[in-house]
Amino acid sequence: MWKRFLILSTGLACGLFCIRLFLQHDVTEALPSAASEKKDVRSEGKLVQHAETRPAGGVPSLFTSPFGNASSQDVKIAGQVDARSKKMMERGYGTPAEYHIAPLAQLQLMAKQGDVYALLQLGEQLRNESGELVKQEGYDFSASAREQSYKYFAKAVEIGHIRAAAILAKNYAEDGNLVEAYAWNALAKTLGDNSNDAWASATFNGISQSEQKDALRKSSDYYALAIRRFNK
Repeated sequence: MWKRFLILSTGLACGLFCIRLFLQHDVTEALPSAASEKKDVRSEGKLVQHAETRPAGGVPSLFTSPFGNASSQDVKIAGQVDARSKKMMERGYGTPAEYHIAPLAQLQLMAKQGDVYALLQLGEQLRNESGELVKQEGYDFSASAREQSYKYFAKAVEIGHIRAAAILAKNYAEDGNLVEAYAWNALAKTLGDNSNDAWASATFNGISQSEQKDALRKSSDYYALAIRRFNK
């Protein structure tokens, strides 16, 4: 009888031990699956976040984190770059993409070396984005951003970029200086750019004869500077 009881007890213990091992095996097998599922969910959330921080219209990848962590400031700057690029391209004074994201100090250095694309970028950014440029190394506080913008566009004309003269004409007109606007528009026409014709006929309708004469004298001086470059 004792032998039979011992055999039954031993069998029961072995059975319980086997059941325990089986349950542990099931739990162990289930854990990697749950962890994997959680990881997939996080990954999908990250991809969605990345997609939401990429502005429409195609933003340079420089401004978008591959992990979807682009800051609102990055997105803002990227939007400015995209808008500027489209505007400049449509109006005939576009530059290669790398000039749009070059730091101020680098653009200034290239402009001193006669790089027309750097001159155009400085002219455009100083006119419309000076609030961002003042934060960068090399910003010139000795003159207004508008005055610096005029200077860079004028230099671009001087070294051979004809469309920059037409751009200057519109910029001066927007600022209320119709004499300078007339002068630069006259120079653009002299150099063969008639892109402002429709705009000019409406803009200069009320300009006086004396103002026209003054503007044409200025235009002649600007032409003398520009023609030196064209004749080289």
